[in-house]
Amino acid sequence: MQDPTDPVSQRPQTEEMHWGVIYLREDLQDMRNEIRGLLTRIDEIRTAIGDEIRGIYNRLDSLSSATSEEFRRVHQRIGETSSAIGDAIRGLHQHIDETSSAFSSRLDSYFRWTMAAIVGMVGVLAALIKL
Repeated sequence: MQDPTDPVSQRPQTEEMHWGVIYLREDLQDMRNEIRGLLTRIDEIRTAIGDEIRGIYNRLDSLSSATSEEFRRVHQRIGETSSAIGDAIRGLHQHIDETSSAFSSRLDSYFRWTMAAIVGMVGVLAALIKL
């Protein structure tokens, strides 16, 4: 009889080893298939993420274009408004100048009549004093 502590007696039989190797090969093949499936899934996810990122870039691009167009329109509108305000201020200055000129000429006219009236009164007063 063989000693149970003897390492040679504890070795599995050749038939058992054959089935063990077959099961091990099947397990390895299953693991390879699962790894291939995982790699395929990773590639699909990577492709989907890349497509999503490209979509985001495209949306950002269109938003950027729309925003810059809107800023261009706002800038143009500000320029138009600034020109209109400048024209209104120039018109107001012209009106003030015309009004001032008219007032000055009326004031000059009133001053002349007042001076003429004063000189006339002084003359009348001098004539009355001499009498």
